[in-house]
Amino acid sequence: MSDDITQQADVEAPEREPVTTDPHRTVPAGAFVAAVMVAAVLGILAVIALTSSSGSGDDDDLRAARLAAGRFGERFLTFDHDGLDDWKAQVLALSTGGFAGEVEDAEAGLRRLIGESELDAKTQVTDIFIGEIDRGAVEAVLVYDRDLTGTTPRSETDRYLQLSMVKVDGIWLVDNVIDIASAGGTRSSGSAPAPGRTSPGSAPSTTAAGGG
Repeated sequence: MSDDITQQADVEAPEREPVTTDPHRTVPAGAFVAAVMVAAVLGILAVIALTSSSGSGDDDDLRAARLAAGRFGERFLTFDHDGLDDWKAQVLALSTGGFAGEVEDAEAGLRRLIGESELDAKTQVTDIFIGEIDRGAVEAVLVYDRDLTGTTPRSETDRYLQLSMVKVDGIWLVDNVIDIASAGGTRSSGSAPAPGRTSPGSAPSTTAAGGG
């Protein structure tokens, strides 16, 4: 028995390749999403899932940020190919000027992509993981399910969206969006993109109807 233990101790554990992600924002007119390894997704969730607050004021702020994150996620990921004007208005209302500008820059490409495939999407956020608020900014990760109709109808479950949020004039707005791999692996080439850039609590009941 002791010989076996000695032999096992002499065996070096294999080195693992480090998981890295692109630190730059992804512009929707170029690549709509940045897929990363599931290990990285789980790492993000582990870091921000179990945050604690120091007082009731922080609790209120976290609650407001969580509600804003869930509302934005469902509006952002829900659209109707015949109602993109409504989609744009709703997304811009929940975005900072910087992110709104990038959505507007990508508008022509989005309309072409979604219009040509007659793509409609209805999304429900199922979980929200919120980080610690730091100087008016916070990171959130949404878990969502999405039904897509069009030339290739399909359903997607347990997908992740990371949001960078900032508080502007007392309102939480989204400043950056990253579409992360699904729980089953990295994002496949056949999956529909999120219409924009490409980060526990129960999600609020904010399900958005298609195009609304």
